[in-house]
Amino acid sequence: HIVSNYYDVSISDSFANCDVVGESYVGGLVGDLVGNEVLVKNSYSQGTVKGEFRDIGGLVGLIGGHLVNVFDSYSNAVITVNGTVVQEVGGLVGYIEGTSYVSGSYTRSELTVDAVEKISSIGGIIGAWKGEGEESLSISDSSSDGLININTIENTASYVGGIAGMLTGQN
Repeated sequence: HIVSNYYDVSISDSFANCDVVGESYVGGLVGDLVGNEVLVKNSYSQGTVKGEFRDIGGLVGLIGGHLVNVFDSYSNAVITVNGTVVQEVGGLVGYIEGTSYVSGSYTRSELTVDAVEKISSIGGIIGAWKGEGEESLSISDSSSDGLININTIENTASYVGGIAGMLTGQN
């Protein structure tokens, strides 16, 4: 792991017993967490998270940065997403970008995703990750032990996984 001595955005030893409702960038602890170097450590959420569109997670909706570390964190949230087009929903994090390390983290979240037209990038831990150039993703010592329910009227659901929905690296 790359561990920095300096994080410009850091959340440690934090807890949320949540009832959160939003459209996009919705999380049980934080909706949108962006910085150069981002750390989420020993933090968790439980309760309900409800969204309508994208970047929705049991712990964090979106995390972005040059270096992202999520250590020893978890979510037991009940996540419900209802919309026309739904994407990037995760039991722990909806969407991550940048060089990212997820370690010692887990989710027991229950995800229910209902969409009229399309569902994409739904994962037990991470909905979607995107890296560019030399950026990479590592998931270790982490697990998902939740239920993922997908319902779409037009029967178009893609990139759905127990750990991650979609992982995309670009050189």
